Amino acid sequence: MSRCPHCSFNPTSDSDHCSRHSWTRNNEWLARRFHEAYERLAPQHGYATRKDTRAFDPESKNGKLMLAVVADLRKEIGLRHD
Repeated sequence: MSRCPHCSFNPTSDSDHCSRHSWTRNNEWLARRFHEAYERLAPQHGYATRKDTRAFDPESKNGKLMLAVVADLRKEIGLRHD
């Protein structure tokens, strides 16, 4: 395996690289991180989020939409799904 194109890390296996770069993790992990960042940053941008969607729930309509968005973006930019 060659040196990572995004940093100077030279992994010995794919699993080493995945643990080093969070963006390679699974869709739910990434959707949760996105949701948490969105909730944290919204007030700084003058936006109040809905109380009923503040906690990420992958089974809710909002959660399923976030998972679908992550899967679509991964496909568009060529990131594999672990």
